[in-house]
Amino acid sequence: MASAYEDRIAAKPKAFQILPVELNQHIALFLEHDKDLVNLRASCRAIKEAIDDDDSLWFKRFHAMYDTPSGFNPNSPDYKTKIRELYQKRSKYLVLYPTRFRIGNTKKEQDTLKLVAGLINDSFNSSSWAFRNYDSGEAELTCRNIEAFKDFVKRSGIIDDLFRPRPTRNHKANGRCDPATKSYNHTLAAVQLMCTPSILTEPGNIYGFEDSQVWAYATIRTAPIFGGFNKTEINMEWILHVMNFFKYHMRKHEENTLFEPFNKLNKAEQPSYWQSHIHNGPMALGVHWKGTYAYLDRDEMRQIRSGSRDGKVLIDRNVDHGDASIQTMNITSPDSTGFLWPALFEQHLRSTTSNDRLPRTRAQRRSGEDVQFERFNQRFQALGFDDEDFNAVGWLNELPNQQGISGWKRMTMMKYFEDGNGGWDTNALWAYEGVVLPGGQIMLGRWWSPEAPVPNREVYTGPFIFWNTDAACDRVECDLHH
Repeated sequence: MASAYEDRIAAKPKAFQILPVELNQHIALFLEHDKDLVNLRASCRAIKEAIDDDDSLWFKRFHAMYDTPSGFNPNSPDYKTKIRELYQKRSKYLVLYPTRFRIGNTKKEQDTLKLVAGLINDSFNSSSWAFRNYDSGEAELTCRNIEAFKDFVKRSGIIDDLFRPRPTRNHKANGRCDPATKSYNHTLAAVQLMCTPSILTEPGNIYGFEDSQVWAYATIRTAPIFGGFNKTEINMEWILHVMNFFKYHMRKHEENTLFEPFNKLNKAEQPSYWQSHIHNGPMALGVHWKGTYAYLDRDEMRQIRSGSRDGKVLIDRNVDHGDASIQTMNITSPDSTGFLWPALFEQHLRSTTSNDRLPRTRAQRRSGEDVQFERFNQRFQALGFDDEDFNAVGWLNELPNQQGISGWKRMTMMKYFEDGNGGWDTNALWAYEGVVLPGGQIMLGRWWSPEAPVPNREVYTGPFIFWNTDAACDRVECDLHH
């Protein structure tokens, strides 16, 4: 009897078998998690066929979670198939089974980083919305890909173990780090730099400060910011060390440095994620900026560079000045007639002097050593306050894609103080060179004193960071002294 009853039940059509394909797809779209979708697809043939029909469900699900991808032709007959394959790759590597990162050199780490680079490049290809509204009337924007990126950061822990285990250092006379640290994958460093707003504003582990401190004060020769063909390849690991240096001071309450002044800033005054589509080419910097820098006295700098501090704790200066440690700066784009750029500034910064060399050989082209791009220079000028009012002028230089991510810029700037006679104090010039992260919200790099060379004395340098705060102002009026 039981067997006959079961046979009759089995012979009856199931719910999914009698529903139209479109309704089955609609039901499947309501499933939030991919694991549930996989289980539903395995439940019966009808729902499997509905989910797989013309890849339409995958297409809809992709566009509900991500921005439109670049590089795919919507008119191609296999467009939906490519969308499905990309969705399933992202689901596997970024959501279901996220990679645990170390230094970025395993195949799974590298495959994941390529997907994340694509996620970053495609951000803001579709609609955006206000993630947070501020009292200023401004809003912090976000999009599907940025939210997917943030979710990946939390799932993968890609920023949890930054510089853990710590790179080893030797303490030879040149103060250079052990060559083993060179194995840190630059694509991993680039993606971690894109996480800077989360790293600097959210609680997290802090590792490797002593090594980051060494790198932050390294000589220009030991740790150039740019290298490779035509000096257009960013030293990502060095920039990441600078960010980690400031992370330590901003997140380490016990140090009594930047923790309190940084955390007293409201959300609109703290670093935020990029606010528009990332691209190469001309880019207008925002108007309002905050930032800080650090320095050691000259004897301490010699010690840290030589590796001879013998366990002595070297206290970073300026970051220990309380609220005064955070400076303000307003940037504008001048016309050519009102732009001050003396030959002396160019001599130190080489902002507009081309580094172009002879065309590459065939071997260089095969190796993919350089990506062709259209070079351009953008000027900017600034007014700021750092214990006293200062002026600055500088340039943005175009860079090709870095580690598969678009939108990086080289920035150079000369900070100066007026002498009261329409000129500048030649004894108080400060040169800046660094990197503008894609999206134009954050700058990291090195300042130095462009003084006359002195035998046996290395250039006096230190790290800096700036971040855009347009969301805290009305983009026109904002008091530099607050």
